[in-house]
Order: sequence, then structure tokens, then C-alpha cells
Amino acid sequence: MLIQTHQLAVPPGYDGPILLVHGGAWNIPDKALSDHRDGLRQALRRGRSLLEDGAPAVKVAREVVATMEAHGAFDAGCGAVLTDQGTVELDAGLMDGTTNTFGAVAGLTRFPHPIRIADTVRTEGHGKVRLMVGAGAEAFAKHHRHAPVDPATLIHPREQSRFEALREAARYHTSDSFRAPRGTVGCVVRDGQGHLAAATSTGGTPYRPAGRVGD
Repeated sequence: MLIQTHQLAVPPGYDGPILLVHGGAWNIPDKALSDHRDGLRQALRRGRSLLEDGAPAVKVAREVVATMEAHGAFDAGCGAVLTDQGTVELDAGLMDGTTNTFGAVAGLTRFPHPIRIADTVRTEGHGKVRLMVGAGAEAFAKHHRHAPVDPATLIHPREQSRFEALREAARYHTSDSFRAPRGTVGCVVRDGQGHLAAATSTGGTPYRPAGRVGD
């Protein structure tokens, strides 16, 4: 099994499972590196365990990303950055390369694992929907037994502090620098049957206008 965290180096002729993860594209401060590495290791362990149990690629991709959503180090799930209203709005998407089906959600405010809801859109949307947003996406999630939480529980203290600092900053723009989180977490998987899947989740960019889709 090939597991990589920072570079792709597939041996010639290798045709077994592959698991790739990423934790965002920005200039991560040195003091945050250990948390990010811990989150990636947890995600890799989860994915490896699922692959060793014979899980399909789409399930592995979903649960690897869900692990990162739960960790808190990343701009996704419970570690997401805040909008200019001090709120969390979460986006996620997932595609199954075997069936070419996909599902995505955007603007979720009350669900810690948007990647799982995106997968439910993929499987339960019956081709009528592929991307759902805001209140409609949250109603769909509740209908399919995803449990909402108090939005306040999704606000990480680190991001509350970042929000307060940016609120005081003059003329801040979301594209000004790479000093703040500005990327997704993601996973690409090839399972033991050779099937592919990809998943991604994000909290968007810091202090963006509420309602702006992050990815």
C-alpha cells in the first residue's frame, strides 16, 4: 500500500491501493506545523485502516476528509475560518470515479461533517441534485438523518481570535497574503480494486463576505 503526505512517488508497475491527502495550500506557521502533521497522520491512519478492511475508494475518501474536518487544525469542519459576520460556512464535494457520480454542498452552518452530507447528496439525490446550498442543503441533511449542532460549537477559539484581529485590520482583503488559511483539505484514493475517488472540504477564506462559496 502506498501512503504519501507530501509527494507522489509511485513505483513503476505498482497497482495496489494509493491514499493521498492534503491539508490546505498556505504558508503554515511553524507553530502550527505539529498540529497539521498530527491531523494528517490521523487521516492517513483512518484511510489505511479502511483500505486494509477492503472499503471502497469513495468511503475511504469521505472518511479521511471527515477525520480532518473533526481535527481542528485545518480550514474545514470545526477548524474552519470565519466570515465577516463571525460565522462558519462550510463547503464540501465528493466524486466516485467508479460510477462518475458526485455530490456537493455549500454554505452549511450547523453540520460538522459537510463531506458526509455531500456524499448523501451523491447517493440520495437520485440525479435530481448534485450541488445543494444553504437552507435547502441543511433541510436535506436533516431529512437524511444528519444531526445539526449549535453553530457556536463549530467556532474554533483560534479562528475567533483571527476574526477579531481581521475585523480591526484596515482594508483587509481575502487575497492579500498567504499568512492565513486559504485552502481545502482533500483526499484522493485508489482502492484495492483499482477504483478512484476524490473528496474535498473547506471553510473558505478568512473574513470573506457571508454567503460567498469558498470552493
